[in-house]
Amino acid sequence: MRARAVSAKACGVVVLCALSLSLSAIQAVPGVPEVYSGDANVNAGNSSVILGGASNTVEETGAESAIFGGDSNVLQSPLSVLVGGADNTVKGASAKLQTLIAGSKNRVESKQATVVGGRLNRAKARYSSIGGGFNNLATGRFAAIAGGSSNTARGKYSACLGNFCAVRADNSLLVNLIGSRKATEATNTIEMWVDKFYINSCLLYTSDAAD
Repeated sequence: MRARAVSAKACGVVVLCALSLSLSAIQAVPGVPEVYSGDANVNAGNSSVILGGASNTVEETGAESAIFGGDSNVLQSPLSVLVGGADNTVKGASAKLQTLIAGSKNRVESKQATVVGGRLNRAKARYSSIGGGFNNLATGRFAAIAGGSSNTARGKYSACLGNFCAVRADNSLLVNLIGSRKATEATNTIEMWVDKFYINSCLLYTSDAAD
């Protein structure tokens, strides 16, 4: 019984040693750009990491940043993250703390801005965010676009919901669900464009109503 116990303990030590060696083989060296797996990835950023994917690039200005997977993505900013997708860009050597997740041909171009999914979306102001959709543009600080298509949020603390919205004033929300282009230049305003508006199954507004 004693011999078996010693043997089992010895086996455990061997397994732990092997695991430790395996982990040390992929442990990043402080200050050195690292590339783990993938194909044709290029990392020039100090203390940055690329994990998987193909043809991804962390430029020299992208210190302490990371790309996880995806294809043909480019990261230029320090302390930033790009996750998956294709042909996405985290731009700006002087910007930092940016986040871009999935989608294609999206761009994040200012400090602490975020784009999540979609295509051809651009967050160009500090703290702006876009949650998917197509061809959306946020240029106001703290502006937000919740998906949709062809929306523009230019005002500070402005927001768009739906499609073909343009908010040009601060602290305003435009909701457009009718399919044609609408814009607002009024501050501190909530503006909605709908054909019908219900609350608890009660019709409060319809565009078919007589004037």
